Amino acid sequence: MRVLRHRLLGLLAFLVIVVAGLTACQACGKSDAAPDAAAAIEPPVPAPDGLLAEAVVIDPNASWGKVQRGTGGALALMPMTLGGLLTSLASLDPGLGPEIDGTAPAFGALAAAPAGPEGPLSFAIAVRLLDERRTRGTLFEGQNARYAPHDAAGFTVLGAKAGAPAMPAAVAVARGGFLVVARTEADLTRLGPYVTRTLPAKPPPSGSIAIEAPRSAFTGPFGPYLTSLWSQFRADMEQKDARMREAHGGKAPDFGDPRAIVEMSDTFVKGKLGILGDLERVRLVIDPSEEGLRIAGTFTPASPDGPAAQTVRAMHAGDAAPLLDVPKASATALLLRSDAKERQEGAHDASVAVAKALGDRIDADGREKLERALADWSKGRGDVLSVAWVGSGLLLRAPATDAESASRAVRGLVALADKPAFKGPLETFLQMKQVTTSQVEVPGLGKVEQALLTRTEPKDPKAKTAAAAALPKKAGVAWAVHGGAPQIDVAVAEDPVAVLREVAENPAKAGDDADFAGAVKRLGSDVSLALVLRRGALDPARAGGGLALVVGWGRAGNDARVTVEASHAFARELIRRAGGF
Repeated sequence: MRVLRHRLLGLLAFLVIVVAGLTACQACGKSDAAPDAAAAIEPPVPAPDGLLAEAVVIDPNASWGKVQRGTGGALALMPMTLGGLLTSLASLDPGLGPEIDGTAPAFGALAAAPAGPEGPLSFAIAVRLLDERRTRGTLFEGQNARYAPHDAAGFTVLGAKAGAPAMPAAVAVARGGFLVVARTEADLTRLGPYVTRTLPAKPPPSGSIAIEAPRSAFTGPFGPYLTSLWSQFRADMEQKDARMREAHGGKAPDFGDPRAIVEMSDTFVKGKLGILGDLERVRLVIDPSEEGLRIAGTFTPASPDGPAAQTVRAMHAGDAAPLLDVPKASATALLLRSDAKERQEGAHDASVAVAKALGDRIDADGREKLERALADWSKGRGDVLSVAWVGSGLLLRAPATDAESASRAVRGLVALADKPAFKGPLETFLQMKQVTTSQVEVPGLGKVEQALLTRTEPKDPKAKTAAAAALPKKAGVAWAVHGGAPQIDVAVAEDPVAVLREVAENPAKAGDDADFAGAVKRLGSDVSLALVLRRGALDPARAGGGLALVVGWGRAGNDARVTVEASHAFARELIRRAGGF
């Protein structure tokens, strides 16, 4: 855990210093050094071993200004200049701050430790100096110099004077007008040449901030490290499972077999790691604006026939227009696309996974009913599924390509609640004992079927589980197939029929909102997953406060692509919750 904590802290330091190192004060002057001075003096160097990511921030002041003004809150209390922010985060002498040019591009690199994945991450940040000659004279060449310098690998490293506290980070001045900050002096000499000579010589990125992870990150330290983490997690779970079985005389757990779950997860995780190891690069471009952040990420496969390329080609992509038809009152809306083959295979895999997890607690009849219900759902619904949070319930909506199969699927899944394998957990953990089914007529929808589960209060209050205490006294599911072009609506809520009735009585759609419609249009025509989160999903008191988050996942040519639009309000809410405010 200590190694993992150090690794996360190193990564956080890199991202905060580089991305937040977007810094901000429009009053800062321009550097007297030529923009490409470092590249002109010394040639570029190869990428260092273990390179995980590199970053370029084109105009730190402008970017940080937009983020700081828009987000406010805790960010408003942070320094307003690149120099102030860098020295504050790195715990350096504030006297270094005024020497830094916050308007020139800044560069950064993150690498694995030379000792391997178990060591702390290495990083180096290079920022421009306003006047290199003046900085040298002020800091370590003048009569009143603050530091004791020494040379290392072409850098003038700033050391603490005799009797002064040790430097908390490695700091150096590089020829060409750069100030370089690294975790240690070894990191400085290892990564410094790359951030001062190679990155400035590359063509500037198209966006305000660009972060790129090369293939070596996935085939080198990063991929094996993730594999080792998963292997350790699996070993820990298997040991825990063995101890649990030993404590119960060799008997498997009452509900769900951890060993079977880990085995199934192993196949899934290793498949995803195989895709990760087949990437040529991952590139993120971040553009702050007065409204928020727009992030575009591309995942480029290394080979045309490898697992990454196959995954991209297998995407069932299209536009996000079906999201425009979710109810206007939806606080959250999710769109998923899939084709018939994908749904059929997914239904089979899901039924096998659940059966393995339940083991002999589910009989042959239960396995057959589960498999049939999932197969009916994959057959009965179309290629598009939308999920929306409406009022106090969840609404699932899909084209009903086979109305009878779609309705039978939900009915079959509900009926499984009476099977011992499912009934046991419902009674034990949720105190849900009574299941009632009925049919009601809802204007605009016709016949609606519903199933309600009622929670029975235990005689002994101490017997009430935490999960049960957090749930309402009843909950259920209601569904209906309706419309000229049939679609199935499924509501999950304390009163699911009320959710369907509300939707039928209020036909206004999310697409009637210009902001919502514009966000959906910007997602493009090749998405397989889309998510729109309104401000009301974070804070019900601000239900009319616009959009908080928009995410799209799909493809761009042969690459996988993700787009994110995060409002400043969303960032502010994340900071507030992370701080426990």
